[in-house]
Amino acid sequence: MRTARSRRLVAAVAAPLLVVSLAACGSDKGSDKTAAAGDSSASVDPEPSTPDLKAGEEIDPATFLAQVKSGVQGATTSTTSMKMSVSGMEITMQGQVDYTADPVEMAITMTMPMLGEDPMDMRIVDGFAYMNMGALTQNKFVKSALDDPNGALGDMTGLADSMDPAKSLENFSAGFDKVVYVGQESVDGVDAGHYQLTVDTTKIGSALSELGAAGADPSGLGLPDTLTYDVWLDSDSRMTKSVIDLGDLGSMEMTASNWGEPVDIQAPSADQITDMPGFGDMTGQG
Repeated sequence: MRTARSRRLVAAVAAPLLVVSLAACGSDKGSDKTAAAGDSSASVDPEPSTPDLKAGEEIDPATFLAQVKSGVQGATTSTTSMKMSVSGMEITMQGQVDYTADPVEMAITMTMPMLGEDPMDMRIVDGFAYMNMGALTQNKFVKSALDDPNGALGDMTGLADSMDPAKSLENFSAGFDKVVYVGQESVDGVDAGHYQLTVDTTKIGSALSELGAAGADPSGLGLPDTLTYDVWLDSDSRMTKSVIDLGDLGSMEMTASNWGEPVDIQAPSADQITDMPGFGDMTGQG
């Protein structure tokens, strides 16, 4: 079905960008959230975002990812946004992420045609996932343990793992074939280094499967064998913007900002929790 295929494609395309923008944090797990969010200047001396690089110069992918990780070790939180066009569907997402929790916690809202006019409100807090799908869930949240395959939302550890620095870098590093420094550019007034990453999608099938994105050959999602990601890093090597052109399939853009600033990520109250509706309820069939 187009809907299921589109969901898998969204996850497949988003995953590598999450590796660069979210999973390269390297902050200490379990630290105090308030203190961490209020202090973005940890005792780490990040490498400059363009250490002695010239435009057009190629650098080792592992070196690039290590640089990004070291550059944002002091950042514990961020605000993220995404806009995506896939097979004629317009998808947007925005929210906040806290990297000090284990697993990573987040609160995001997402809009997509397959969910109707109501935005989806999703949160991960204290090892539980909460999802409000508007009218489909009576404007309440379905609750499920992240690691429960029999839960209302299924096993969602893949989503949490996609934001774990060590696991994400290990899973996707095999797919990063080449990284080229393009040059310095301005991104919303921020001086940023522009990099192009060449990704071999045939090498990341297992990682996509763990995310529940593919379960098979990535080519079944309509992805080409090779994708080129454009990534912009600020002077502290933190991602400010990432873009991918999917050709006939569409495009995707992600941004990250407000690194280290306070976030508000809370579980819904008990009176806002409901059961997952059955298929008939969701489709309007009795």
